[in-house]
Amino acid sequence: MIGGIDDHVAQATPFLDILGKTIVHIGPVGAGHITKSLNNLPLASNMIAAAEALALAVKSGLDPAKVAVAINGSSGRSWVSEYRIPNFVLKGDFSERTGMAVALLIKDVAIACESAKSSDVTLYIGNLFHQMLMRISHEVGAAAPNTNVIRAIEDWAGVKIRPANDA
Repeated sequence: MIGGIDDHVAQATPFLDILGKTIVHIGPVGAGHITKSLNNLPLASNMIAAAEALALAVKSGLDPAKVAVAINGSSGRSWVSEYRIPNFVLKGDFSERTGMAVALLIKDVAIACESAKSSDVTLYIGNLFHQMLMRISHEVGAAAPNTNVIRAIEDWAGVKIRPANDA
């Protein structure tokens, strides 16, 4: 996701192709910036929703690994449920390799919320997520990888989202 003058973006594309596999010229300068924040808004919501769903699964006596497989085979799937949950959360890995800092996620959600406000759009859920992320940041630390959003929700629910044989 990039913003800029058409000719400049075209000149930069060979270099951008090295950095990522999906390069989308969104529009003028600044368009990539807002799009990045809009991309991370559903990332935050997916992390929070997946964590709450799987915490409830554990509290209900269900194996979160099996519930995650069911979610991924249905309409609730997301990049978080398909990648982060099985590769990190179910393994109890909340290390630096599992995501950007919570502070960066907060920054992007805040940019989306501020952009919405200046566009006269209300992001009810986005603002709620921003408040939740601020609380989580105080609990896990702003520099913690953002998968720690899920760890905080585990703590709030008093569970660990791990396969039944690892619980």
